Amino acid sequence: MKRDNAINSIHNFLSSANVFGLFEITCIEESPTTVVWRLSPRTSSASQSLPSLLLGIPKPFSRSWNLEDLVGFDRTGVAVLLWPCELLLAYIFLNPLDVFCHIQFPSMCRRAVELAAGSLGVGGIAMAATCSTLEYLALTDGNEECVRSLEGVLKASPRNIATKVEATFLRWSGSIDKEPQLPEGYEDWCHSFDFVVAADCFFTFHTSPTHGGLLRCIDYLLSTCSGSTFLALAPRRGTTLENFVDLASSLEPSVVFPGLAGDPEKMIPHLVCIQRQ
Repeated sequence: MKRDNAINSIHNFLSSANVFGLFEITCIEESPTTVVWRLSPRTSSASQSLPSLLLGIPKPFSRSWNLEDLVGFDRTGVAVLLWPCELLLAYIFLNPLDVFCHIQFPSMCRRAVELAAGSLGVGGIAMAATCSTLEYLALTDGNEECVRSLEGVLKASPRNIATKVEATFLRWSGSIDKEPQLPEGYEDWCHSFDFVVAADCFFTFHTSPTHGGLLRCIDYLLSTCSGSTFLALAPRRGTTLENFVDLASSLEPSVVFPGLAGDPEKMIPHLVCIQRQ
């Protein structure tokens, strides 16, 4: 019974994030330590076959939360294990044609990082599974509990790819004047990534926006080569997304979109892309 309850619990939080109905979610393997799930993208074309994502989740997937975890820098990935924009990001990497045909990405993406990857890092894991040129992927979060969870997911997830993937602590500051906080020994990350991705990361911390610090973090991580790209998905959530787009636009990147009109509910996911000129 406990094993059934564990599977049901995990299935419930995966399904609750699948609000757009993008995936068929199936438990395909269970061991005493791990449950492996297949996330199969749905497509409107009967002739189109998309790759599935295999996600291993350690058991028991329970938390020993402390106060710092719940009220620290960002509790989103702790209190909510998976959110819709993260699944949508994964879907884009598994079914890239609709988005990538409109954006000129680096032809050889060798290094990528996901910011605010939360507890599961589904978007980044999907990228590692589908990008044939990728040599290194970092799943990062500013909450240490999330980083520990990401490490467990990476160990539990089946992988048949050569890409090196690791989970690492990264926290951007509240100011555009300060570099992001990284563990010792990661100084070589500066201007080293071809691709930086994120989902639903334009939050406020203690009622103060961190958009300036996030932009500094993006600039710090992105390669200085033309075409290096930041890609994010997020709903408007009040004015948080608009504030970020306004600030990013003032720095004159080559691409920032879309327009935010026609979204009265402010919960429709929007795509934001910034590229080096």
